[in-house]
This record gives sequence, structure tokens and C-alpha cells, in this order.
Amino acid sequence: MRELTIIGAALLLAAPARCLGQQPAPVPAPRPAATTFTVHGHGEISVPPDEAHVRLGVVAQAPTARVAQNEVSRTARAVTDAITAQGVAARDLQTTGLSLQPVYAPRAGNDHEPKIVAYRASNVVTVRVRRLDGIGGVLDAALGAGANTLAGVTFTLRNDGAARDSALAQAVAGARGKAQVIATTLGLRLADVLDVTEQSVNVVPVVPMMAQGMTMAAARAETPVSAGEVTITADVTLKYAATQD
Repeated sequence: MRELTIIGAALLLAAPARCLGQQPAPVPAPRPAATTFTVHGHGEISVPPDEAHVRLGVVAQAPTARVAQNEVSRTARAVTDAITAQGVAARDLQTTGLSLQPVYAPRAGNDHEPKIVAYRASNVVTVRVRRLDGIGGVLDAALGAGANTLAGVTFTLRNDGAARDSALAQAVAGARGKAQVIATTLGLRLADVLDVTEQSVNVVPVVPMMAQGMTMAAARAETPVSAGEVTITADVTLKYAATQD
């Protein structure tokens, strides 16, 4: 037992000596602080439209409100029937404007109270035309049935998901390209993306100027209407970290 005690004591005395002989672990050098910066990317593509929205209608004026409204309603029914006969489904017709307003006579002399001389009624319908080559037939049928106003024609995309994705990918690629140029110019190495913000993805429809404010008498079926291209834009903001090479 005495021998075991002496050996144990010797080991305890030797342990600090071994610890004193060990070299301390090296302290890692501090990493250089990362630089952060923000870049903006814009994407824009143009593709042919695949459908159109035509806004047309009927306007009538009569001595009484009832007569004006009845005349417009009767003609509007005839117009919608003529349009559906062109193959346009009923679900693609939507009433987007109804109005009935008094028409006043010009004031004369000392008249203080305006005098109503007639009433003007209107009914506007928006037609979704899924076949662009059918626009002329729709306009011709509506004109023949009594439509007398054309509020506008808008060309757009029925399914715009793929176009939106392409514009967004272009915007991201543009932002990353800017970030790489900035990092290279400053002698930095591009690191992680710290933040991404999708600012907007917009589909800009084509609205032919010739259609604005036209009367149906001028919008004959043989009048050419160019569809052009629909523009899709996307904007993103990326925040990058960059370090010294």
C-alpha cells in the first residue's frame, strides 16, 4: 500500500511538468470583415399576344329616361347576340359600363335653373377575343347590330407565367453581373447573397392608339389592327457580401 501511495504521488507531481512542456494552441487570425453592397437588376422581354379585349357599346339619347334606357338595352342585346354568333362564348362577354345622364339646355338670359331637354344612356361591353384573327368579325358584327362606340382594344397574354419567369431570370442575372463587376473592380471576391427583394413583375399590354375614342362607324372590319408585342418587365434587388481575395 505504501508503494502505491508513493507512485501515485509521483504521477501527480509529474503531470504539471508535462502540461508546462506543451505549446499553447495557435489563435486563428481574425477573418477580414466582409463588405456588403446592393445591386439592382432589370429584365424585359417582348412576346406576341394571344388574346384581345375589345370595349364597345351603345349610346342613345331620347326625350325621356325610360325611352333612352329601353333603346340602349334593346340594341345592347342585339349586339351581344351578334357577337356570340361569331363564336365568342357568353363567359367572354362582360358589361363594364352602364350610365344614364340628363342632357341640359344651354342657359339663356337670367335662367338660374338648368333645364333638362333629354336623357343619354349608354351600355359598354368588354369582349374577350381568344382568336386574334377574329377581331375584325367581332367589330363588323357589333357594328351591324347597332353598336356605335368603341372604347378601346387591348392585346395581352392569356398564360403569362413562362414570360414572367423569363423576365425575372433576366433581372436576377443582370443584378449578379453588376455585383461581379463591382467586386472585381474593388479587388474583392463575391461571396454570399444576403438578401433578395423582388420589386415587381409587370405585364404591359398593347393598347393601339387608333382604337382610343373611335366611333364604330370608323372601326370597320377591314381596318387593320396590329397586335404588336406584349412587354413583360421584372425588377429585383440583391444584397451581396464580398471579401478580400
